[in-house]
Amino acid sequence: MDKIHQNLEFIKPGLNPFFTALASSQSQPKTITPVQALREGMRRLEKLAEAGDVRAFQLARPEVLKLSEAVHSDGMKRLEIQVQTKTYECTLLLNASKGLLQKAKIAERQAKEAELINQANCRELWANAQKFQKLGEHFQQKLRSFLG
Repeated sequence: MDKIHQNLEFIKPGLNPFFTALASSQSQPKTITPVQALREGMRRLEKLAEAGDVRAFQLARPEVLKLSEAVHSDGMKRLEIQVQTKTYECTLLLNASKGLLQKAKIAERQAKEAELINQANCRELWANAQKFQKLGEHFQQKLRSFLG
């Protein structure tokens, strides 16, 4: 029992240099450089594009482009980031379109089922299905015109 007590004493920050360094490093606030912020922003755009989150992407994109101008004085690097964000935008439009068309199919199926059992909300379900369908087609058209 005394040996276990000695081992526990060694874990305390004051006795073990590793734990002392660990405790002090965790208490210091970490500053993020502009380059790191730009990388984080680009990763965030990529994740938003993969998720098909149009609103969040539209809000985050100008910030990333502004950071790019602040970080890179080289025009080629800024152009590279603009191309990458456009690639993410294509992914965003494709994934948003897929998601909305899938939602439209689900809402249409629910509307058909509601119609069969005479539920009161079938008109609302049909309206949702049409709204999702139109929005999905709108994103597909934007992607086609972008690629066209």
